[in-house]
Order: sequence, then structure tokens, then C-alpha cells
Amino acid sequence: MKKIVLVLALTLVSSSAFAKMPIMKAFKTTYPAFAGTVNCTLCHDADKKLNAYALDLQAKALDFAAIESLDSDGDGATNLQEITAGTLPGDKTSTPAAVDHN
Repeated sequence: MKKIVLVLALTLVSSSAFAKMPIMKAFKTTYPAFAGTVNCTLCHDADKKLNAYALDLQAKALDFAAIESLDSDGDGATNLQEITAGTLPGDKTSTPAAVDHN
């Protein structure tokens, strides 16, 4: 019985990880110059919940271009500015240096 539960748990974890791969691949295809900067924190917060960027992306049917001009995390930088600066568009504590908060 323990083996069955373990196999089931590993299958669910693996499926969850693979479910995210298409989004990462789409990001890397859309922004090839920034492909090395993408990881799970692009769309998830520390609690593994979807962040503001991921929710905006979801609302626009995973169309990255449709949310480039938005400031999903409300930190004063557009999503595109954050992507090109290598910061996280869904994390208001990750902000491009050029953004003036005053």
C-alpha cells in the first residue's frame, strides 16, 4: 500500500511540474534574450500560489504581448520593463533600478 501511495504522489508532483513547462517554454520563445532568467518565481510567489503577473497572463489567455504594458505587481514598472531588466513582473519587491518610487 505504501508503494502505491508513493508512486501516486510522485506522479502527481511530476504532472504538476510538467504542467508548468509549456508556460516557461512559451516565455523563452517570446523573450529569447531573457530565456535564462525564467524560473517558477516568474508566475508563483513563495507559497507556490499564482502571483499578479500569472493572474494577468491567465486572464489574457496566456498572451504575453497583451500584458506587456501592464504593471501587474504595482511597483511602477511595466511587465516588459521588468522582463528586460531581469526582474520579476509579479513581485513588487523585485523592481528595475531605473524605476523611481517617489
